[in-house]
Amino acid sequence: MPVYPGAQWVLTVPHGLRYAMARDPKLTSAVLKTFLSAVSCWIRKRLRQQNVQGLCKTGAVTAIQRFDSALALNVHFHALVLDGAYGRQADGSVRFWPVAAPDDEDVGK
Repeated sequence: MPVYPGAQWVLTVPHGLRYAMARDPKLTSAVLKTFLSAVSCWIRKRLRQQNVQGLCKTGAVTAIQRFDSALALNVHFHALVLDGAYGRQADGSVRFWPVAAPDDEDVGK
């Protein structure tokens, strides 16, 4: 399996939402889906800025952590996300297009 760059993305949420997520697995799944969708959209936007056309798919593996280092209830996500996406080229082959890591401006949005 080829090695491609990846980065850890972490999402923490406000306390009220943490407690609701701790009680409701469907809510936790919905928040995770929204988080990964936003990261994927950001990656695809970066690829469009690099003139990559067509349908591109990225990948992620996420751990849902329920407690912080003090063992306080703190539902949050740690996702290992590819720094880029796969897409099919005109000849039918599949290629991986890397993107640069987010800068301070991206994180501030």
